[in-house]
Order: sequence, then C-alpha cells, then structure tokens
Amino acid sequence: MLYEREDRVMPAENNFYAFIKNSGPVEVAAIFEEQGWFLRKAGWTELEVRNSWSEICLNEDGRGTLLNGQVAFHPNNIDIIQGVMEKIGGVYQFEFYDEQKNLLLERQMF
Repeated sequence: MLYEREDRVMPAENNFYAFIKNSGPVEVAAIFEEQGWFLRKAGWTELEVRNSWSEICLNEDGRGTLLNGQVAFHPNNIDIIQGVMEKIGGVYQFEFYDEQKNLLLERQMF
C-alpha cells in the first residue's frame, strides 16, 4: 500500500487540520469521494473520508466545514489535497503538523 512506503508514513496522531468556508460536510465529502476517497458516516453528524494514505473527519462548523485527521506527509499527497481543495472552491486553509505539534506547512486561499 502507498502509506506503507518508507516516504509515506501514516502518523500516529492527527497531523492535518483544515477549514473550508461556505461548504457543508456532505458537499465536501462528495468531492473527496469523486477523487477516489472512500466515504463513511463516522457518527451522528460526522463524516469520514479515507484512502490508503489518509483518514480525515469532516464536521459542520456553522460557517463551513472543519477537517482533521491523519495524512501521510509527502509532497505528492500535499499536491493531491491542494487539488481537492481547489475543486471544492472558495476560501480554505489547511495545515500539517509534526509529532511535536510544530507547524510543517500551511496553505490557504482567501
């Protein structure tokens, strides 16, 4: 599997956080699903999208969708996430952190 490769290690804890303004979790999840992620309901109001290198929870925020989860930190994966965010459109921000919670990368579109 992709995440088992040495350069694409799944983190033990959440390392990915994002916000997408003016788009609800169902709409956001549908775009992830169109791009090859698997979608499942993870609670009463929570959705989860996953593939071989990520597990991301989506929650309603009232202003948009909050995302958090585990994503193998790799340049190709970052580009793919960026592409999904661009397909969703509008205002977004996402961040990656290391195991010590130091910010590794931040991207945003305002």
